[in-house]
Amino acid sequence: MCQSRLRLVCHDLLWWGRPHHKLYILVILYIVKMRILKTVKEYGSITVSTSSQTLETQTIKALGDIVHWGLQSSLTTVGGTGTELAAGGTPSGLFAGASIARLYKKISITDANNNDLCVLEKDDIWRQAYLVSLVNSDEFIFNKGLNDAPTVVTGDVTAQVDNVIVPQPISVADLPASVEIEIGVLNDFFSTVGTATATIVELTLYVRYLPPSERSITLRIKAFNVQAFSADTEISHLLPDGIKIHKLAYSPGNTNASSAGAELDNTRVDRLTLRRGSNEEIENQRRNMMDDYIDKVYDGTRLSGITILPLDSFDKTDATIFNFDVNAQVAPRIFYIYQ
Repeated sequence: MCQSRLRLVCHDLLWWGRPHHKLYILVILYIVKMRILKTVKEYGSITVSTSSQTLETQTIKALGDIVHWGLQSSLTTVGGTGTELAAGGTPSGLFAGASIARLYKKISITDANNNDLCVLEKDDIWRQAYLVSLVNSDEFIFNKGLNDAPTVVTGDVTAQVDNVIVPQPISVADLPASVEIEIGVLNDFFSTVGTATATIVELTLYVRYLPPSERSITLRIKAFNVQAFSADTEISHLLPDGIKIHKLAYSPGNTNASSAGAELDNTRVDRLTLRRGSNEEIENQRRNMMDDYIDKVYDGTRLSGITILPLDSFDKTDATIFNFDVNAQVAPRIFYIYQ
């Protein structure tokens, strides 16, 4: 029942109903206006092993428009003779190193029609959370440029809590949604495993709802790797046509690899061109200039080593051009937020 119709029904009941009915109706009116913060699943303790583990599929109910979802974890590790995956890359920290995010081998969310809402691997979760926060932030909690990176582990930790919030708007029209999380292996966290152990003591999936709105939209989240190239290369054909892209960014190498590769150096890209098929274009612009621009717009919260193209939303067509001018080999990972 829509809010306006419910108010009319409640008005009639308040006029004709018995006095004690009024309390029930006032409670209903309060609930209609309130936001809901709901735990979808407490997964319990998960021992990370040499084989990946797919957790039980969960359902996000249609209780309103989603404004964000998140994962809170509690991680315990014992290094033993193992070595945690080290941070690296240029600038420092572009390759993030060992954290709880490395153990999220894959997070897949599909809508009511089984279409992808979100496909994330490892460190994608907090990087894509940042990008989607630039599009549509929840004024109740967030500022734009939500840099929510989990803690990098360099030694043993006991019940270390991390909370990654993904401010992804999902319209109630696309719900219910299904969530599947695959937990990775010890090699995703330790460069040398030896006798090392890792246990996700607690893992909680939760969502925040708003009252449904006729103006609500659904944003979808994806990323992919590009095969290595060392000469100037145009890659727009790798992005699907027919989608509306809200944010587009890249890292110069695969940030989810098992170690920091040589390509993870953002100085290897000199200039970028992006023609959207309109008069407003990014034409052969210096990569470092665009990075500096994003730093200033979002008050220094740009993700380390990730270049975000400063552009308005656009419809991807076969007329789009996305060209890299490079001085050494790169193998970009492309991040995009779209409708």
